[in-house]
Amino acid sequence: MNWRRKALCALIAVTVCLAYVPTVWADQVVRVFFNGNEIRYDVSPQIISERAMVPIRFTIEAIVGETMGWDAATQTLSYRANGHYITHRIGEKFVYVDSVPVEFPTPSIIIDSRALVPIRMIAETSGCEVAWDAANYYIIITRPGAHLPSPMPVVTINSAVADKTAVNTGEAVLVTVKTNANAQNVWIHYDSGDTNANFHSSDAHGIKTWSVTCHPSRTQTMTVYANTSHSVTGAVTRNLDVSVNSADARIISLNANETTVNSGDEVVLTVRTNSAASYVWADTGANTYNFRRRSTDNSGNQTWDMTFYPRTTVNAIVYASARSSNGTEASDNIRITVRGSESEYPVISFTSVNPGNVLDDGSERINNFTITTNKAVTYVYIVDNQGKYHEADFKPDSSGSSLEWYVNGVRLKKLSGSGSDSFDVVVYAENDVGNRVNKAVPIKIMPSPKN
Repeated sequence: MNWRRKALCALIAVTVCLAYVPTVWADQVVRVFFNGNEIRYDVSPQIISERAMVPIRFTIEAIVGETMGWDAATQTLSYRANGHYITHRIGEKFVYVDSVPVEFPTPSIIIDSRALVPIRMIAETSGCEVAWDAANYYIIITRPGAHLPSPMPVVTINSAVADKTAVNTGEAVLVTVKTNANAQNVWIHYDSGDTNANFHSSDAHGIKTWSVTCHPSRTQTMTVYANTSHSVTGAVTRNLDVSVNSADARIISLNANETTVNSGDEVVLTVRTNSAASYVWADTGANTYNFRRRSTDNSGNQTWDMTFYPRTTVNAIVYASARSSNGTEASDNIRITVRGSESEYPVISFTSVNPGNVLDDGSERINNFTITTNKAVTYVYIVDNQGKYHEADFKPDSSGSSLEWYVNGVRLKKLSGSGSDSFDVVVYAENDVGNRVNKAVPIKIMPSPKN
C-alpha cells in the first residue's frame, strides 16, 4: 500500500454501521440526524436496494459546513472536507479525495432531477460515524468524540387508509392508521373538529395499529395526526380525501335584521345553509327574491342574504335547493310585521257550515258555507277533499270591520276506500298583494238512511 493509500485510509478510518439497512415500509419516512440535529430535506431520503440514499447538497452543507460545487456539463459535484478536496461524478461508484479514487458498493443516482448518493459516501469521506436506528427508522451521524444526547423520539405514520372514500352525508368512514412505536396519540381532523383514534395493538416490529370512525358531512381533505402528545406542534400528518354526496340542501338558520318595521323600511334576511345549497330564494306572496351568497366557513356552511322593502305585513317563505336531480328543497319561514298594516294582512275570523255533515253516498250538497274575514281579504275559496276549488261569493251588505263570504251548491262526498268518519274542507283567504291564510273546517260523514 503506497503512502497515498495509507493517508486516505487514515482519513476515513471510522466506524460505519450503515453498510445496509433492512427493508422498511414502502411509505415509511426515513430521517437523518447529525450531532443530534435533524437534517431537513426538500426531498426525503430513500431506501433503495437496502441502501440509504440521501440528497447530496443538503447533507454536505449540514455535515461539512461547505457549499457544494456543481458542474452541470459533467454532472460532477465537489466540496472540501477536513482540508481535502473531494469530487464525485453522479452515476459512478468512485469518490476522488485529492484525486485519489475510493470505490463504494453503490453508485449515486438521479431521481426526479435530484442527485441522491449513498450516505456512506459523505460520512466516510467527512470523517463521521453512522448508525441505523431500526426501531424509529432514522440515521444518526456523529463525529468521533462528540458525546451528544440521542435525538428526541421521532413519530412516523406508516399508513392511513379509509375503508371508503365516497359516502353519503353522515355515513361512517373507518380510518385505520399504522404508526411506529413512538406514537402515543393519534387523531383525525375533519368538519372543523378533532376525533381521537383508538389504539388496538403492536406487532413484533413495534408497529402500532389505531382506528377512528368519522362521519363527514361534506367533501373534504381529512388530516390524520400522530404525536407523542395531543399537540399539533411537532406532530406528523397524513391526508385522506373523502367525497361526500350531500345532494340535499339544508337551511341551518334564518334571521332578519328587524322583524317589526315601518312601511317601506329596509329588511335584510340572512340564511345559513349547508354546503349542498346552490340556490336560495324567498317567496313573500307578492314577490320572489333571490339571495346572494356572501361567504363560506371552514365547515362548508354558506351564508346568504337578501334585502327588500315590505309595505304590508308578510310571511316570507325561504327555500334552498341543491339543483340536483336527487336533491330536495328545504324551506323555512319568517314573519315581518309592518306597523300600521296589521289590518291589511288576511285574517279568517269565523267559519260556519250548515249542515256540518254529508251523507256517505254523496247525495247531499253544502248550501250554506259562510266565512268571515277582515277587510284586507279580496279573494276567498275552499278546497274540498277531492282537491277541487270552489270560489266564494262576497256578501255586499257586509259592514263594520269584517267581510262576509259564502259558498253554496258544493257536493261533498266520502272518498272511496276512506275509513274515516270525517274529512276537512280547507278555506283560503288572500289579500290584494298575494298574502294568504287558511283554515281547516271538519265535515262529518253520516250514514245514508236505509230504505
